Amino acid sequence: MHFEGVLLKDISEAKIYAAVSKMNNRKSEERWNQRAATMAKKAMDLGAYKPVAVSPSTKAKHLALMKALMRAAERDWKWIEKSPVIKVPQKRNKRVHWLEPLKLSD
Repeated sequence: MHFEGVLLKDISEAKIYAAVSKMNNRKSEERWNQRAATMAKKAMDLGAYKPVAVSPSTKAKHLALMKALMRAAERDWKWIEKSPVIKVPQKRNKRVHWLEPLKLSD
């Protein structure tokens, strides 16, 4: 889809980041289409579909995949001279735990 017909040597980090930033949640669109069909049977209007962006972790997974593919094309398969530098953001799903004071029984 995004890189169909593009030569590997023409894929730059800017193009990869641009493609990943434009990604939309397809599952959300499928659910909206199902709801719209149900509402149409009831003669009700659901309104226009608003695209939902994918989560940061999904974007990170796709960036990691592209990084691995481009590195393999460079190092293993020797298809390109130099692979683009792709930085994959790290997960920041750290939970904050609040410690409650210990209650001593008297």
